[in-house]
Amino acid sequence: MIQIDHGFAFTGGPRAGSYVGLVGGVILLLFSGVWASMGIGLVLILGALYILTTRSGIKINKELKTYQAYASYYGIVVGEWKSLEKFTDIAILKGRMSSSMVSRGNARISAIETVYKVYLLTQSHRSRLFIRSFEAAHPAEELMKDLSQDLGLEKVTYNPKKSRN
Repeated sequence: MIQIDHGFAFTGGPRAGSYVGLVGGVILLLFSGVWASMGIGLVLILGALYILTTRSGIKINKELKTYQAYASYYGIVVGEWKSLEKFTDIAILKGRMSSSMVSRGNARISAIETVYKVYLLTQSHRSRLFIRSFEAAHPAEELMKDLSQDLGLEKVTYNPKKSRN
């Protein structure tokens, strides 16, 4: 069984805010004494825990040739198992990810970084299954090599076939 975790669904500000919501919810729930405030505290706690525990990833069963693209909420894994039979190739797609911030003085700070994403591909390359993203080429190539050997996939360059009209 191969398990690749994509990490938390929420990062940065939402995660930091959820810690504040969690503490506020606990205070309201335990110390308010008013049913309405206790209800608000419970909602804050559940919302914060949702943000703090939501993850995603993919599990691959080599023996059964199946995969599960999953999401995990409150520690409960959700996602159905599907066959890997239609995926014959594996490739790395190079892309760019950008982010920008604007200060109160309207000064913009931008960052653009190159990412390397590993995908399983169908024979026509029209459908693909995201496996993992990397900031450097070498780890992506290592994962591609390992999965290619484990699953019997051909390492290729991404080149989708054109459909005829």
